[in-house]
Amino acid sequence: MAPKSKNDKKSDDRIVIQYDKTCFAPHLKQFQEGFKNDFPHMTVDVEKYPLTTPKQTLVTFIFVIQLAMTTVFMFGINLLEYFKIDLDAATLKWFEENKFMIVPGMLMLSPVRQLISKTNAFEVYLNGELVSSTLNTRIIPNFPLFKETLEKKKGIKPVKH
Repeated sequence: MAPKSKNDKKSDDRIVIQYDKTCFAPHLKQFQEGFKNDFPHMTVDVEKYPLTTPKQTLVTFIFVIQLAMTTVFMFGINLLEYFKIDLDAATLKWFEENKFMIVPGMLMLSPVRQLISKTNAFEVYLNGELVSSTLNTRIIPNFPLFKETLEKKKGIKPVKH
């Protein structure tokens, strides 16, 4: 194995990309390819952009509701029998006749949960400093523009090919 040259050494520059997977998966691939080709000396880490605590709580709550609805739909009568819960015959008959009404509710909650969990974030940090943010600028991530920003504002030049 050939010894590593000075150019093979990773620099101390570290890029961290925090992003929303549902919105920016193709953009992440563009950035990863760009860093691999133009800045191979940089260390690049990718993370999911974290939800705020209230949003995470709401997403979890909706998931629990969906789980409960699914359990009631699939095992409702069996659960009543297992836990020896007595319901009058009319209520049991009504439940059996109408249990399929729970399905649209279960299905509608999935897109609601997904909408709540969207952050629209594509944040790029260089050595802990935010250098590009869709949350601040509302501009779609673009690697050539980001590369230009690195050159002009940070003085970091891409590797010559």
